Amino acid sequence: MVLAMALLTGCGSQKGLSNKTPEPTNTTPKPVVVTVPAKKTTLLENTRTNGVMTYTLSDVDSKTLTKEETRQLDALAKEIKAMDVCHVSVIGHADNIGTSDVNQAVSVKRARLVGDYLKNKGVANITTSGESYNHPVAGNETAAGRAKNRRVEIFVSTIGKYNPYKN
Repeated sequence: MVLAMALLTGCGSQKGLSNKTPEPTNTTPKPVVVTVPAKKTTLLENTRTNGVMTYTLSDVDSKTLTKEETRQLDALAKEIKAMDVCHVSVIGHADNIGTSDVNQAVSVKRARLVGDYLKNKGVANITTSGESYNHPVAGNETAAGRAKNRRVEIFVSTIGKYNPYKN
């Protein structure tokens, strides 16, 4: 579920970034802003760059952030601010319970909540959007699957605005 890509060029300082695979950890009950190397997507292969890092916050409530989520976002904001010429795309997602319109609004609220938090921490060049339940990462048949689909993806890009769900 969680994706991450190392930044190759453009973001100036790459302090805190590593191409090494982190050791697996079972200390956190749910994944929150976890970064691991991922396969290149078709879009990235077509642009011949992997200048995008992806972070995922799982099971984000559309009204509040948990203490752990804010701690992780604080660390991410610090890392992003140390870079130059980056763009941050924050994309909210929902499970499939409820109508498309309701879930679209919830996914947008999730993205704005995280985007506004990062802006308040001094991160610039942020866009937010919602994708409703159109891009699940797990089945919606179980509570555990739906929880994985209620997420916010944060794309830190050196290639400009980046949204893998839009052409």
